Amino acid sequence: MLELAGKKVFSIAERALLVCTEKALTVEVIRTMAEQRPEPVICLDAGFAGSDQLIAELPDPRRRVHVLFAVDVDDDNVRVVTAYRPDPEEWEPGFARRKH
Repeated sequence: MLELAGKKVFSIAERALLVCTEKALTVEVIRTMAEQRPEPVICLDAGFAGSDQLIAELPDPRRRVHVLFAVDVDDDNVRVVTAYRPDPEEWEPGFARRKH
């Protein structure tokens, strides 16, 4: 586990993937994660709190990835269960819901 810009960030495969489960993100933590040059950065949608500025600070917001992961906070451990790039044809705008 890392602390970047005052937020807990989990590092997977020596910073190849960063996962931030904070529910209140800042521009500083997004920039600091981007400076680590991970591929990709994963954050909770709730952490953006509807802020277009924070979303615009992601390294490349067009490269959205859906990830299911488990966090063991006591042992500072995060495990990725599955990850995939969602097909825009199958998801509502914003990628929060599948189309019916």
